[in-house]
Amino acid sequence: MVETDNQNHLSKNERCPNNYNKRNLDHLLSFGERWSRDPVQHMKDLLSYFENIVTSKNRKKIYLYMLDYQASTPQCIVAALDIPEQSVYRELKHFIKTGVLEYAVKPRHTRKSTGSTPGIISFPDCDKSYVQEAIKRDRIRKSPKSKLVLRLTQLILDEYFSNNEVKEISYTNIVGFVKNECKGFAYKEILSFTDEISENLHLQEIKIWR
Repeated sequence: MVETDNQNHLSKNERCPNNYNKRNLDHLLSFGERWSRDPVQHMKDLLSYFENIVTSKNRKKIYLYMLDYQASTPQCIVAALDIPEQSVYRELKHFIKTGVLEYAVKPRHTRKSTGSTPGIISFPDCDKSYVQEAIKRDRIRKSPKSKLVLRLTQLILDEYFSNNEVKEISYTNIVGFVKNECKGFAYKEILSFTDEISENLHLQEIKIWR
């Protein structure tokens, strides 16, 4: 019975070291001489890596979120995953300590009138384009009308992109959609909403025709 249980778990020798980071994962996923010929061992290595760095539900959610976006502010993670801010910072601190993530842009404190800059968390050697997208997402999040814009963005995604086939929409169509949903708003506000919605859609690789 003991032997059967052992067969269902990875041995200590099969486990990846706790200090594995993003580069180690790239190493495991790379094709060529580094890629082992044994597919079962591939899977064991990858599962061991994931098991060692992801030891809680929140940590798993944050890691998967970072795989999608590559870079983010802590506040955007809080908003997107609905995890308490304290928990997000605790898990990010763990990832940074183990070398899985790092600060692409370090946080800095400014005057009270302007608040503080939280910094951008990313994978090591993250492309600068992902950092720029993270800054844009945080700017959208901090906007007073961000919740309304995000809600409108989701409605457009449900209306036009539910089949996951079409990846483009005209700016005029967005304006018309917003006008219909936001009756009573000034045309200037409608255009402002449309610009932010277009930015959100662009981040999801949807082409906006003007």
